[in-house]
Amino acid sequence: MVEQYKCAEDSRKSIRIFYLWPHPIPDHFNRAMYQHVLCLARMHHVIFVGRKRKHIPNEIKRLVHWIGIPGGKVDIPLYFLGAFFLFLRNLRYRHETVIYTFNGETSYLGLAGKILGYKWVIDIFDDPGLPLALKIDFFSKLKVYLRVWFFKLFANMSDAVIAAIMPEVLSNYRVDRRKICAITNGVDFERVREVVENTGASTHVPHHKASKELTLAYVGPVRVERGIDFLIEAVSRAQKKNSLTFKLVLIGPISHKDLRWVTASSMAKGITVDILSEQPHENALRLAGSADICFHFFQRNQNYEHAYPIKVFEYMALGKPIIALDCKSMRRVISHNVNGFLVNSVDEAAYYINQLANSPDLRRQVGLNAISTVQQYD
Repeated sequence: MVEQYKCAEDSRKSIRIFYLWPHPIPDHFNRAMYQHVLCLARMHHVIFVGRKRKHIPNEIKRLVHWIGIPGGKVDIPLYFLGAFFLFLRNLRYRHETVIYTFNGETSYLGLAGKILGYKWVIDIFDDPGLPLALKIDFFSKLKVYLRVWFFKLFANMSDAVIAAIMPEVLSNYRVDRRKICAITNGVDFERVREVVENTGASTHVPHHKASKELTLAYVGPVRVERGIDFLIEAVSRAQKKNSLTFKLVLIGPISHKDLRWVTASSMAKGITVDILSEQPHENALRLAGSADICFHFFQRNQNYEHAYPIKVFEYMALGKPIIALDCKSMRRVISHNVNGFLVNSVDEAAYYINQLANSPDLRRQVGLNAISTVQQYD
């Protein structure tokens, strides 16, 4: 039996949207998935087509008409059949209804809906080929290649492509530029500050006092593709030229292999590293909020060069000075030596770590500038 929950608000909104997402949505209010559906639901009549027993945050559930398609061992095929039946059942409304999908299995349903006469929008969070930059098994890689092939072949049949990446990435997929709506990721500024204030800590950037120990924080998956080797080497070189003690805090999921490597590498380089593994979103914000300097060192390649990581916006909302690898997307957000620092080498990163470590006033001013900047991405 299909579960349904009607929207608690007036559903007489401007556009009717079938929002296809068969996966859970974590309670991470700054995630692109969370914010995109929330934004749409506040403006339009969203029919969220999900699956039974897949978590949807209550804040979203209150704003949408939620349909839960039953699952089981064949839940994805059942989801496809259920969604397609929904399209057929609502054919008379097809000219006033948008099918909203993502780069993945739901885009196959988007194409089917387009053939039936519906409008079709594809939402792209990352470069469609991004997983190919990671170490994944053969069948996962095959799945990604299929998605990339499908996107290249059929994306131009859609009516619009929402891209939370720099639009030039999509030129590799032959997407008509007129169909691309390019956006950045962003941050719920007030909620980030509220989370930290609820711990008793202030989100007002303090007048930093000189300290013998500084906390350096990184939030995100702890692996080489995310620049962890670059970060550890930069902290090691900075430590050798500074009498202060640095404590590097790594907050994010880590494999057993990478855990062994990080532990051995940090010990060999003589730096203190706390590996806290993956944390609930609010805990991660609080930990980043207690740090003195934060980092973002994605590898510079086709997949990461054009991304807008949400953690960068969160660091800025927390008033933290950021050191990031210089790339196209970061230049759009960070002004070097104003609201953060953009570096091209380990030595540059080590230099700016020490500049910030030795100057509490510089940390404070860069943090204030970051807060001022990030509010335009709220």
